[in-house]
Amino acid sequence: MKRPARLDDSEIASWLTAHPNWSLTDNHLVLDQPVRYDVGCALATASVPLAEEIDHHPFLTVGYNHLHIELWTHDKGGITALDLVFAEFVDTFLSTRH
Repeated sequence: MKRPARLDDSEIASWLTAHPNWSLTDNHLVLDQPVRYDVGCALATASVPLAEEIDHHPFLTVGYNHLHIELWTHDKGGITALDLVFAEFVDTFLSTRH
């Protein structure tokens, strides 16, 4: 499978404007927020099929009432469409589990 190209800074900035829970740190999309432990664990489990399907796996840490996710496309050295697909899955999942 051909990997998508790295996004330019303006594409990333535009996406971040529309997704205020995410930030950019060292060319990684980062989500760092409080969530119930059961929600974080459910997200980790629910994300496996997508990660396998698109061959793109997040750094995901679930702790007591805390979730930390970092996304970037290693072989491109920054953010690609794969990261946005995964981040939008996370946003949708979390929006249904308050």
